[in-house]
Amino acid sequence: MSEDERDEEVSWLESIDVLSLISYLDSLFEIVVNAKVDDISNLVKKKLDEQLKIFGSEGLHDLSKDPLEFEKIIVKLEAEVWNHISVQQQLKIYIEVY
Repeated sequence: MSEDERDEEVSWLESIDVLSLISYLDSLFEIVVNAKVDDISNLVKKKLDEQLKIFGSEGLHDLSKDPLEFEKIIVKLEAEVWNHISVQQQLKIYIEVY
């Protein structure tokens, strides 16, 4: 970045209303968080579908063959969901603070 470009950028940033910038950043973070939540939801659905395929084409009816394995899968997926919820909450707190 040249000196002139930098000066132009600085003057542009100085002309922006701080509240508008904060509002814009808040909207941007919310969009990112919502996109991430959608990605997480799709990932969980995909993993659950993959795990259900392990039990055969009969789906849930086959779960009686190995309920402990199904429970392990559910616990693992639940842990992933809670982890993503934690990240989402941290982002919301970060947005509120700044």
